[in-house]
Amino acid sequence: MKNFIENKNKNIGKKRVRIGKTDYRNFWKSVLESKLIDMLVMTPRWSKSQGAVIEYRTATTTNIEVIFIDGCKCEIKEVSL
Repeated sequence: MKNFIENKNKNIGKKRVRIGKTDYRNFWKSVLESKLIDMLVMTPRWSKSQGAVIEYRTATTTNIEVIFIDGCKCEIKEVSL
């Protein structure tokens, strides 16, 4: 994972390649789906983040425990992607 983040911008020859938002989200989605994670902690206002919403949905569909720091579960209806 550290290598992935360090290589977010990598030089290939003379051309610089940037990993996009979709690639970054797909990476974290694959981490959650890999079962390497057994708990996900959601911070306040998580529903305002598209990435956090994707993580929440992935966690709930793969039976990963979700804990909310502020103690309340936000309704998924409030989220817009």
